[in-house]
Amino acid sequence: MLSDKQHVRDLVHICYQMGIRHVVISPGSRNAPLTISFDNHSGFKCYSIVDERTAAFFALGISQQLRVPTLLVCTSGSALLNYAPAIVEAYYQHIPLLVLTADRPPEYIDIGDGQTMRQTNVYHNYILASYDLYESGDSLLREENIDNIARAIRMTRTPTPGPVHINIPLSEPLYNTAKEKPLDDLSIPPLERKMHNNLPDLSLHLDQLPQYPKVLLLCGMMPPSKEWNNALASFVETHPNVVVLSETTSNISHPKVISQIDRTLAGFLHSENAGDFIPDLLITMGHNLISKHIKKWLRKATLKAHWHVDDLSSFPDTFHQLTFEIPMSPSRFLSGWRDITPDENYARKWHDVVDAVRLKHHRFLRQIPFVDLRAYDPILQNLLPNTVLQMGNSTVVRYVQLFENRPDIQYFSNRGVSGIDGCSSTAMGAAAVSGQPVVLLTGDIAFGYDANAFWHNYLDSNLKIIVFNNGGGSIFRFIDGPDTTGQLDSLFVTHRPNTIEGVVRRYDMPYIRVEDLPALQVVLPSFLSAKEDKPAVLEIKTDGRRGAKVLRDYFKALSSSNSVDM
Repeated sequence: MLSDKQHVRDLVHICYQMGIRHVVISPGSRNAPLTISFDNHSGFKCYSIVDERTAAFFALGISQQLRVPTLLVCTSGSALLNYAPAIVEAYYQHIPLLVLTADRPPEYIDIGDGQTMRQTNVYHNYILASYDLYESGDSLLREENIDNIARAIRMTRTPTPGPVHINIPLSEPLYNTAKEKPLDDLSIPPLERKMHNNLPDLSLHLDQLPQYPKVLLLCGMMPPSKEWNNALASFVETHPNVVVLSETTSNISHPKVISQIDRTLAGFLHSENAGDFIPDLLITMGHNLISKHIKKWLRKATLKAHWHVDDLSSFPDTFHQLTFEIPMSPSRFLSGWRDITPDENYARKWHDVVDAVRLKHHRFLRQIPFVDLRAYDPILQNLLPNTVLQMGNSTVVRYVQLFENRPDIQYFSNRGVSGIDGCSSTAMGAAAVSGQPVVLLTGDIAFGYDANAFWHNYLDSNLKIIVFNNGGGSIFRFIDGPDTTGQLDSLFVTHRPNTIEGVVRRYDMPYIRVEDLPALQVVLPSFLSAKEDKPAVLEIKTDGRRGAKVLRDYFKALSSSNSVDM
């Protein structure tokens, strides 16, 4: 039994026919026709999550793993505004979401009726498209509804994936149902395929490659892909003199790919020959670089050319020097690379720095006290094979970048706009569908800020959460500026009245706390492998002030010939 409202019934059937299977619903009255219909349809897995902000990030985590749109369903009024942080993240991270917001009929807007607001195109800056359905039973309007629903679903996936909004006016009564009818009259319009025969002719540009003896290929955020990894592996093996840099969120692992950008840059940025490392040709793939150091360095450098390769029709001019947009898949681009020989001395210099810095990195770790930096090494080494690693924002995602990528780990982080507001909720959504071990590394502020991530009935046991409790907002102790204000501790570093354990106990989840390296090394293997009924939480207590000093000393040690005394 579905709702008796025709536009709701059509919406449900079209979503199913077009492959959507997961629906995240926040309870409400105005969205009751949607709630009843999706839950009564046997083809959907429905999740009921009260907090709309949590619900939206939970849905984002599902779509992040499955790469297909997840439905978000909420009631009218301010409820839908709480979706905004996750919608913005999905927009900049190119993750498909279909947002369904229930609404009052148009004649009830702006007349003082309860739980009403202007909902049409409310997400316009951060949405690929927005549609309003008609509630009328007119056959022509129904046909337009069907066309727009199908168009909206397709738009979440192509040409550039992202969030799409459908606003749905719903008149009372809201709870009536009717038996399902044959769908002979429901005709989904065919997909208008745009032929991509107009791929760019690269011959002119590839002919110019001998003009660029120093070639640097820089990879940003990309979803895990065997095809992409295989293409890049083949490329670096056959073109060893092209320097390739990647980040954790690039999901690339190869011995000849430099994946520790920040620590590598520290090895030469302050040296006399730093200019030797500036490329003639910079080729970028992927998006949303984490490393602030490389963005700052390349923006100051003078490049002869910067090419960006992307099949998502998105070409960010990150370094303000973009000269050529290449609309094709990175794998296809690499396969067409000309057999040239870039400057082998350029590649050798980079890899010499990598080798020297690696030794300094391990030497430094052996001599420091138990602070955040020291804790990451055993954690990353002990992760189970095929773990889905969710990295919280602020310091966590930056610390992980200082260590070698593991080829058997998938790396994710909400680096679209890099907020801390939904890190835990995204990990919860990922755990709900991944079928693999999921580990969230997060900070105490991000964990507390998203405490409602656990306020529902889908606490999957394959999720492990490791919280670094360094006294709140430790990033502000490291970056330049806050310590000069006189307000570092009062207004930048965040001191919380509640405890990590208090949040965990509220949801009756397994909990462990450690405060030193021996204890961490003892508990890690069993913590990560233990079979629990709910997500388990490991709190690591460290000194934020000491940790900030150690991190500064770490970068000094990488840039000098001697280690720094502790």
